[in-house]
Amino acid sequence: MLVRSIVFAASFVGISMVVEPRELLSKVSRRLSVRRKARNVHRISRLEELESAGEYSLLLQERLGLLNLRGKAVQFRTINQLKLFEHLLREVEDSSDVPRRKVENAVPLYYVSSSLPFTNSGYSLRTAHLAAATKAAGVAIEAVTRVGYPVVAGKIALKQSSFIEGVQYSRLIPWFHIPSAVRRIDRATEQLQKFVQVRNTTILHTTTDFENAAIVRRVANELQIPWIYEIRGEREKTWLSNPTLKGRERQTSSENYQIRRNLETKYAQAADGVIALSEVSKNDLIERGVPSHKIHVVPNSVSEKLLNLKIDKQLLRTELGLDDGVWIGAITAVVGYEGLDTMLLGLLELPENLKLVVVGSGDSLTRLKKLAEDIGVLPRVWFVGKVEHDQVWKWYASIDALVVPRRNDPVCRTVTPLKPLEAMALGIPVVASDLPALREVTGSRACYFEADNPKDLAEKIIEVLAGLYDYGGAREWAKTRSWKHSAAELRLVYEKFTK
Repeated sequence: MLVRSIVFAASFVGISMVVEPRELLSKVSRRLSVRRKARNVHRISRLEELESAGEYSLLLQERLGLLNLRGKAVQFRTINQLKLFEHLLREVEDSSDVPRRKVENAVPLYYVSSSLPFTNSGYSLRTAHLAAATKAAGVAIEAVTRVGYPVVAGKIALKQSSFIEGVQYSRLIPWFHIPSAVRRIDRATEQLQKFVQVRNTTILHTTTDFENAAIVRRVANELQIPWIYEIRGEREKTWLSNPTLKGRERQTSSENYQIRRNLETKYAQAADGVIALSEVSKNDLIERGVPSHKIHVVPNSVSEKLLNLKIDKQLLRTELGLDDGVWIGAITAVVGYEGLDTMLLGLLELPENLKLVVVGSGDSLTRLKKLAEDIGVLPRVWFVGKVEHDQVWKWYASIDALVVPRRNDPVCRTVTPLKPLEAMALGIPVVASDLPALREVTGSRACYFEADNPKDLAEKIIEVLAGLYDYGGAREWAKTRSWKHSAAELRLVYEKFTK
């Protein structure tokens, strides 16, 4: 496996240097924690900006000189992507229903995009906790990560498989990376099918995005077994929440958003079962034409270990290096839609003795540090960076309040995060943007402020710290959202496809 990973990595890097040099540089910078200089917008070509904005027709209309290799690489990427979109859309629309075999027992295979220990994120944590709780509930579940992972994420897999919280995770690493997106999907299908055929798999279960769904659907159709599509982060909405390379706002009318949204809808409609993380997400899927009887809510939850922890806050603060002052915390991926700029601006409205700790990393880190310096609050902010997932609870337990200042973006209105529940399980008050997904995940037991409003955020923090907001029942609410409960819901979904 080590040799295969190294050979695949070499081919992946080589092709990426030619086809996607900007994306490769970004990945390398994040991997090595190298601070990149602020973008010089004059170095971004018109084609790169159109690609970033998802305006593919305009991009392909541009006529290029023979020596414009950079522009030709952009057009190659675009044509490659559009061929994949067209291929997968035609496939899901043209194929007829395939009969499914009912089986005696549910033996699911979870096909996921990433996992611990290579990726520490809300996505990988949900996978790990949900799979472990499901196995503890008596379901013979195992997982396999998408073809090429973790090499495509900049990590080398030393072994074919490993165990995470008692669940086996296997890796599917090919020998070489393929430039053609359509051919990569074909090869991933072949590899997954070979893997499934030597297992006792009776149900295939995957998560967004539609590329995963297309691969799993093909294998399920070939083997006549049911497949389940779990709608996670709604990546087209996440894409929408980030600005273009020149800092312009992306549009729902863009071709990229429209095509991806349509593909997600089509594959959700085609699945035998659909899992949503919230009622908000379920209602959105129903509005998009996914039959309601197919959709099952398996919410984000919290580890039962957190519910039973006895905490010595002073001891933890000493261990982590926090002083005796008043600390609020944001424990999150440091990306644009999390709204950390709102929190930094809110510090201007708060007493000087109140400090902020930001735990996590992401592509907005450099920008936020500069903002904190520009507005004069940097001495009151501690950017901790990435923390191992088994240590994160200590930071929750050490702060006086958790802030979840998500922006009022489409992705934030429908996707429920893990972080507020984990704080609530430890008895830490939560101050959150007043958005439907955050209301739902916290059971309306947080203190809510108007999203994107620093002054209102500051006022709500003062209320919470002064004991003026009754967040009673928050920990009791968290107890109803344990992974054990979510695993029971998932088991019921699986059992729908057994005799």
